[in-house]
Amino acid sequence: MTVAYRWAGITDTGKSRTENQDSVYPEGLGEGSSGVIAVADGLGGHPGGDIASRCAVDAIADAPDGTDGAGLVGAAHDRIIARIAEALGERSELIAMATTLTLAVLTPDEPIEVAHVGDSRAYLANGSNIVQVTDDHTHGMDRVVAGELSLEEAQRDPDWHVMSNWLGFESYRVATYRVPVEPGDRLLLCTDGLTNMLADDRIAEILAEGTVERSAAALVDAANDAGGVDNITVVVVDVLEAERAPGPAT
Repeated sequence: MTVAYRWAGITDTGKSRTENQDSVYPEGLGEGSSGVIAVADGLGGHPGGDIASRCAVDAIADAPDGTDGAGLVGAAHDRIIARIAEALGERSELIAMATTLTLAVLTPDEPIEVAHVGDSRAYLANGSNIVQVTDDHTHGMDRVVAGELSLEEAQRDPDWHVMSNWLGFESYRVATYRVPVEPGDRLLLCTDGLTNMLADDRIAEILAEGTVERSAAALVDAANDAGGVDNITVVVVDVLEAERAPGPAT
């Protein structure tokens, strides 16, 4: 099957933070038969989270066409490590800067390739049905994936939200996923400023309505209405029939 895409990316500081440590690529509207989209969330409590997330998306923007998901993550990692090295003489605290990164490589011949490090997420939705594509890289979820705990048990574990994998240190791991899609599907990439505020069924409800631009804005608004305790970043992608030329988003 050959498909095309229309997407909208938004990042918002939220209601409680004074600084936005999230980054999105690309910001705003886009369309085409191929492309790369990404969200990155600089780790709170680590100096330079905003720099790390920006390095990640800048590396993706600069990568050669045709670079696969793991290669894009590797480029982001290398950019962050180089920036740390540059900063050591001026701001030694940046040695601890780090970020999540979740990206999708869109191609006309699906499936979509998702590459992922951290606890930002990718979802695939169609109407009221939604599936979380990525696993959170936290100590609690790692134990679920390993078969040590059920999801319900892990959610009661003190380490449920403690990050186990991120970009900014040498020992990171990349999870990759092949995601078959068809016209009518919507892909969502988002940071935990959205998912910590909204349950999956509420996310699916918002994704089912409006254009990609309106849906992305509505997700950010809903997360802020629910408290907006963190930065909020989303990219919403429509999967279209290839022969249907994308028109202007409204």
